[in-house]
Amino acid sequence: MKITGTIRGISIKQGKVPCGFITPDTLIPGHEGNILFFADKLIGIAIEDLERGNLVEFSVKEWNRKDGTVKKLLMKYIF
Repeated sequence: MKITGTIRGISIKQGKVPCGFITPDTLIPGHEGNILFFADKLIGIAIEDLERGNLVEFSVKEWNRKDGTVKKLLMKYIF
């Protein structure tokens, strides 16, 4: 399922995996809040080219965290 949203923030720090957050335009079943994304999931654009406020299209998947919780995570970004 493709969803649209707006880039809320981006974090590019030395020694850390570049990532960011997207605020979805519509409700995502089973999820509240922003969607986390990592730079290696971007298609057709580099994280350095994104800015807060950019409109994006993406799809999500569930991420089973080590602590047993399940979180929604950006699966891919389509520019």
